[in-house]
Amino acid sequence: MRLPVPPEQVGNALLDVIMRGYTVIASDQIHAYINVLGLLMSALPDPYWTTLQDRLIRVISSPALVQGTTNCDIFALCNFNRTHNTLLGNQYAYTLALTHSLWHHAGLGQISCVPQFIKKRLAPCVKSEQQFIFLCHVIGPFLQRFNSERPKAVMDLTVTLYNALESVDKNSVHMSHMDEICDLLYHIKYMFVGDLMKSEVEGIIRKLRPALQMRLRFISHLNIDEIISNT
Repeated sequence: MRLPVPPEQVGNALLDVIMRGYTVIASDQIHAYINVLGLLMSALPDPYWTTLQDRLIRVISSPALVQGTTNCDIFALCNFNRTHNTLLGNQYAYTLALTHSLWHHAGLGQISCVPQFIKKRLAPCVKSEQQFIFLCHVIGPFLQRFNSERPKAVMDLTVTLYNALESVDKNSVHMSHMDEICDLLYHIKYMFVGDLMKSEVEGIIRKLRPALQMRLRFISHLNIDEIISNT
């Protein structure tokens, strides 16, 4: 039996139920709805749940993230409970919640496709600091699962993050969240990859602005004099 409409239309209609948020779903039931949607979409064939990938690309490519003109701090916009409880419906937190729910319930075959999707389609969109922080919110919660089920995926995602950071560094005059970004990169180093990625990321770190090099010097083993001499 088949539906009379394309899978993409069905998938987007399911996502839109959540995206309408508190206007159609009781506030205390939203988490249950998101969990059910993750279960449902992960059980459907690929053309249904991959609509979320297209949604992610649209959100990360939104003008507000590209131009850094969101009306709130990006960390606040990515905080689901904070925005939902204050009736501040926004596409960023809701899309993240849907992504986390679907990927949490995804089978091994489905989750195995995620690193390539991030590397080939999502990360190349990143040019601004706010886009990069949104990307970190997408990836961060699943590093532990990847580390348990597909350790190589963590290394691939680490390189993807550094390449995206290099792109942001080249396209941004000023960066406001360097400390937070570097905190995540140190977390990945000490919790997951250790020095296995040293050769891959050191070349990228050396091309970053001195302020980032200084913060990441314990990953790349750059010395302070070397960083200062490059300024």
